[in-house]
Amino acid sequence: RENQPVRIDVQLILAETAKISPVPSDAGISRELLDRLRQLLNFKHFSLLAESQITSREGEAVVYEMARGYRLSFEVGAIAEGKRIRLAGFRMVRDLPGQTEHELVRTVVHLGLDQPLILGLTRDEAADRAPMLVLRYQSASTPTVAAAGRERGDFGCHLGTPEGGGGRETRP
Repeated sequence: RENQPVRIDVQLILAETAKISPVPSDAGISRELLDRLRQLLNFKHFSLLAESQITSREGEAVVYEMARGYRLSFEVGAIAEGKRIRLAGFRMVRDLPGQTEHELVRTVVHLGLDQPLILGLTRDEAADRAPMLVLRYQSASTPTVAAAGRERGDFGCHLGTPEGGGGRETRP
């Protein structure tokens, strides 16, 4: 069988406690997601830092450069029963110019179809701010390899096969 296309929606959100009035709006984040974040977390304000849709295929490696020095990398696994996808070697790092790369998370991620996964990227539960990574697996109808995004800052995306060939970099 041919490797099936997949789409993964990615949002990078900064969560903060409200210390100053007035609190800025939570523009760009769906009401459903905001309600869920507020239900799960002790933060009051959420800012969308980056948003993108990554379209790839089963078996392909993805490296995605996000705003503010964040970078995602993973290999798209096989679609299980049309409802679940595995992202092997899932890794998020922060790599700022002049600083040592800092690994934030390394794991295997399992995503259910249309079920958001929220990863909090902080070492301290009492922190007054924390980046949140929201991933959502969607079925993709097109077989192309591309990334389309909207970010507050510069970003690029490199997509290729696990062997490192056949990738391309895109910049809007």
